[in-house]
Amino acid sequence: IIREDDLMVITAAMVKELRETTGAGMMDCKKALTAVDGDMDKAIDLYQKGADAGSPACQHNLGCEYMSGMNVRKDAHKAFELIKTAAEQGYGLAMRDLGRCYQFATGTPGNMKTAIEWYEKALEVIDDPELERKTALFKTLADSDPKFSEDYPEDEDYGDGDSEVEDATEVIREGLMELGKDFDDDSIGNLSVDEAYEALAVTQN
Repeated sequence: IIREDDLMVITAAMVKELRETTGAGMMDCKKALTAVDGDMDKAIDLYQKGADAGSPACQHNLGCEYMSGMNVRKDAHKAFELIKTAAEQGYGLAMRDLGRCYQFATGTPGNMKTAIEWYEKALEVIDDPELERKTALFKTLADSDPKFSEDYPEDEDYGDGDSEVEDATEVIREGLMELGKDFDDDSIGNLSVDEAYEALAVTQN
């Protein structure tokens, strides 16, 4: 925090920290920090009050805080419920993140079909080209492979670095590695459908 003539100045680093933990927009983060004089703990309290009042933006932001565990104790189940509540009110970022919860089995059993449904709803109200590419890829695979409609166990080790949950991205990556190709999460989103089919076929053999 920098004071100039006794006026509060919210730094870019402070806004960046809150954005990274909540997924909220830059201006929303700046407004929240300004309202609480730059105090992160007070910002969380503000989100809690807003969430209790039914604000989907605050519910989503608070859910992301519980997901990251940076300013509150990490709790994937609380995160899931808050994000789900916001998503059901049509809040775009929450719909996207609810899809991620189902994809990565975070705070809930995983299901790629449900994840895709929420991704598609999110894309109706937010502009996210990378998510659009991944969703199109996952949807094509789900339409042809019943495995993508099956539930898989909740990731009980979320955030501990030793999760054994296997989602669609990991299945595709496994096939690519067997084909002698190496893709990270970002580049998987740029795969052609043919490349994805080829990778998926390897894992099914």
